[in-house]
Amino acid sequence: MYKPQIQTYKNWANFTGKDIHIDGIFDDDMAYSAPSKSYYISFANNIKSVWSSPPPRPAPYIMMNPGQPIECNFYTNVDSIVSFEDYYLNLYRAPFIKAPYTNCPRYKQAIIIHDFNGTALDQQQICYDMGQTFRVGNIFITSAVQDDSTHQNPYDEVPPLLQQFAASVKATNFWWYAVI
Repeated sequence: MYKPQIQTYKNWANFTGKDIHIDGIFDDDMAYSAPSKSYYISFANNIKSVWSSPPPRPAPYIMMNPGQPIECNFYTNVDSIVSFEDYYLNLYRAPFIKAPYTNCPRYKQAIIIHDFNGTALDQQQICYDMGQTFRVGNIFITSAVQDDSTHQNPYDEVPPLLQQFAASVKATNFWWYAVI
């Protein structure tokens, strides 16, 4: 399943004109359901299989975004699962902080925050709360506004607090990342 396409991505590392290799695969908007679980397990296994075939490359980071809660045992098949993708204002009311995610490995969870309109200090607090308190493995924050009526993509612009965000991640996740 999708092995030719996966092989194409892997082969980008052989291009000599520029460095266009990829280090990971992000499966967004996956249509996850109990019956489709085996499909996504096969997909993740095919990625690992292609990457380990000759010439072997370092295993890619596999992140999936189901858009809904999934069983905790699925986390063993990938590196990270998006357990929150929503507005900044909804972060602390989010279900990933509570059930059904409390028994899932936190370090394999990712949160994606858009429409962030807080300060650098607010952002630092988010990094501390998510990194230190909840031990979430991946945090993405953008201040861009999601506007469904105009199809504006909130991930198309670099957030103005990017440098402060990087410093906050480094400061609050020293236990996890030796060097950022």
